[in-house]
Amino acid sequence: MKHTILKVAAAIITGILLWHFVLIQVFSYENISKKFASVTIKNRSGKFIKHIVLKHNGGSIESNGLNNNQDTRLLFENTGENGYHIVATFENDSSITSKPHYIEYGYIGVETITKTEIISENNW
Repeated sequence: MKHTILKVAAAIITGILLWHFVLIQVFSYENISKKFASVTIKNRSGKFIKHIVLKHNGGSIESNGLNNNQDTRLLFENTGENGYHIVATFENDSSITSKPHYIEYGYIGVETITKTEIISENNW
C-alpha cells in the first residue's frame, strides 16, 4: 500500500514538473519568422523621443512617443541583404542618427539611444 501511494505521488509530482517546464518553454519564447528583421530600440537618453524613423532599403517604419527607459521593437520584412539606419527626434526637435547597418536574413539587433549617440548591438 505504501509503495503504491509513493508511486502515485511521484507520478503526480513528475507530471506537474513536466507540465510546468512545457508551459515555460511554449509561452516564454517568442518565435519570429526569419523573413523579418527585428530591431529593438531602447531610449536611454534621459529625454522624451517624439519620433523615430527606421529607414531600410525597402522603405521605412515610424514610431511616435518613446519615454526615457522605454523600449520598442520594430519589425520589417527582410528576405535577403538589406541595410538600415535610425533617426530619432527629441521633444526639442533636435535629432540623432545612427550609423548605417548592413543586415541579412533573420537579423535581430538592438539600438540604444543615448544623449549623444546611438549604440548598436548585433545579435545575429
